[in-house]
Amino acid sequence: MAIKSVDQISIVDVTDAYSVILTSETHAFLGSTNAARAGSTTTQIVALQGASQVACSVTVSEITKPTGVTVSSDGHAMSPTLTISVTTSVTTGGVIKIPVHIGDITITKEFTFTIAFTGATGSTGPTGAAGADAITLTITSSNGTIFKNSAIATVLTAHVYKAGAELTAAQISALGSIKWYKDGAATAVGTGATLTIDAGDVSHRASYVAQLEG
Repeated sequence: MAIKSVDQISIVDVTDAYSVILTSETHAFLGSTNAARAGSTTTQIVALQGASQVACSVTVSEITKPTGVTVSSDGHAMSPTLTISVTTSVTTGGVIKIPVHIGDITITKEFTFTIAFTGATGSTGPTGAAGADAITLTITSSNGTIFKNSAIATVLTAHVYKAGAELTAAQISALGSIKWYKDGAATAVGTGATLTIDAGDVSHRASYVAQLEG
């Protein structure tokens, strides 16, 4: 069975433990036909103890990153913002590992990036047949994604779009069915456009993937 579209969301129970959030965990840099174009993006680091924000810091020299990638920090004492830049020597996506210090505790976060390559210019000639409309899927959570003291109660909803227009339930059924997977498991934990999550479903953190299969 083919996977026509997919999205992922993480549910976090922050109770009283330390946790670290990146305001952006991924980015697609623009590229030429075979490499990245020089560019940059930012992500801010937020550290929490339970639901309360605490100070954190990053030492740039400790960050591991692919060749051609640079990372700088604004040095903010509470929640530093990192600027991640790529050069034209970068030809593939990669992972940046960021150790975040909260007092004596270090939590390593990962920032992933990809390159959106430009297609090669085609030869002149008759216009080809129009391609199929793109199908995309996004997930929303009715009560957000961060909860305290295991008070987790939310409904995840998968929204399917074709050519930018959201599809009805009947239109989705004509394409296939939406299945939900938890923490990379191969067996679905739910089927349909919505999935209800409560405290018994999440221990500290869980990631849910919705796939349109058909």
